[in-house]
Amino acid sequence: MGLPFGAGLCQIIAKREGMQAHTPRVRLVTIWFGANDACLPGSLQHVPLSQFSENLATMVRAIKAPESPWYSPETKLLLITPPPIHVASMREDVQFQRTFGVTRDYAEEVKRVGKAEGVPVVDAWTRVWEAAGQSTEAVKVSLTDGLHLNKAGYEVSKNNVIVFLYDDTGKDCVGCSGRGDNSRVP
Repeated sequence: MGLPFGAGLCQIIAKREGMQAHTPRVRLVTIWFGANDACLPGSLQHVPLSQFSENLATMVRAIKAPESPWYSPETKLLLITPPPIHVASMREDVQFQRTFGVTRDYAEEVKRVGKAEGVPVVDAWTRVWEAAGQSTEAVKVSLTDGLHLNKAGYEVSKNNVIVFLYDDTGKDCVGCSGRGDNSRVP
């Protein structure tokens, strides 16, 4: 999220004026940021919370705002919060760069931006936190290295993503090969 805006977006979604009839349309964009941005000040990965929020809203508006050159009304957009972290499970040389509370603040900011911009949010933080019985020690069973989700962590979070992928009839799935075909859904 600390990179200049547009560096990655222009590789994902074609600008409207450059689109031709045969240009593939992006049907789903997930934005899952926050875990690395939530490093403490002084870390190379740190992005101040206010800048993180602004960057996230800018990415959302680039896809949703009709005046944007990347406007894509057919693209569904989904924000995903970072999960809780377990600092003691991280490598010793990076433990000082993160705290549980600061990462929670970034997860809350993703939810705030989603609400403000009218974009659905999968709350991976809350799903993992509740699965761990709201225990800072127990969250480690959902993480490979104290930061990244493992299979158990993804299992906890995936159902919210699957629900989002279906339209209100429950029959059409973004990324599936046909009506009612969920063979490609994890």
